[in-house]
Amino acid sequence: MNLYLSFSHWNHDISVRVSEKSGAGEPSPDFLIYLSFHMKQLEKEGRYSSFRMERALKGKLLRFRKSSSLPVSDITTDFIKQFEEFLIYEVGNSHNTVTECLKTFGKLVKDIYSSEEGLNCDDNPFNRIRFTRCQTERCYLSEVEINRLMALHLTKNTPLWHSRNLFYMECYTGLRIGDLLSLKWKNYDAGTKTVTLTMHKTHRQITVPLTQKVVSVLESYRDLFSTSDKYVFPFLKLHDTSFSLGKAICSATGIVNGHLKTLALRCGIEKNLSSHAGRHTFATMLVTKGANIYDVKELLGHSDVKVTQIYARITQERKQAAISLLE
Repeated sequence: MNLYLSFSHWNHDISVRVSEKSGAGEPSPDFLIYLSFHMKQLEKEGRYSSFRMERALKGKLLRFRKSSSLPVSDITTDFIKQFEEFLIYEVGNSHNTVTECLKTFGKLVKDIYSSEEGLNCDDNPFNRIRFTRCQTERCYLSEVEINRLMALHLTKNTPLWHSRNLFYMECYTGLRIGDLLSLKWKNYDAGTKTVTLTMHKTHRQITVPLTQKVVSVLESYRDLFSTSDKYVFPFLKLHDTSFSLGKAICSATGIVNGHLKTLALRCGIEKNLSSHAGRHTFATMLVTKGANIYDVKELLGHSDVKVTQIYARITQERKQAAISLLE
């Protein structure tokens, strides 16, 4: 006997076979079938980042479960704890990676409990679990280190040269690498010296003023063939769908991060340099120089100032370190 769930949160009625009744007892929705269905919806909606998270979750569950079936009734508090231990000790995931994986897992289980009439939301085992993230050290560069990076002799139009320029723009605009990789000339207004775009992660529109040095970097890429729809940085090709674009951005980010580690090594920067360090550098420099935390929030495109305040804590630690020199 087949069991069907009708998920009302989609724009149209979709009935999905989620499990089969076997033996005695009531049938239970199958989480892995629902997960596969949900991933297809994410692909249609062009949400590659979320798709990637769920694909990773599915792979880990299949490896842990050693079965292609996972009835929701089997997802208990003990099951979740055992899966958490598997992620830590077998897969070797960090605390924050485990937390993100379990949060994704919990959200999908909650969706099933909310959609299936035969399930009581109060019985959801994730109701009794609280997720916490560890505060990790955020890598950022000083202005001295940025200048050292920019002084490094590189051949023009090489991958290392492009990666350095992109990172420099991160440091002085606060834009995420995905937004810079997909930056087009139509996003840049030479008259007002601003960049206006819709951020991939939050879908918020943001306008960022540019320093003259950043304008110079941008203008060095402009040529006779720079049409409005052409990407500024030559890492991506034009894509038909937002899903394929998201996939390409992910791949290009990995390439840029590899180049940044090479650049750090070549100029003696002993830090785990990655693309996101540019965004941290931008925020830390502004707060250190006395910028209003709410202005920094708007420039970063944060929805909550609490997220931005981490940079205020970083600079407070630096102040404390300076005072300790007097002891």
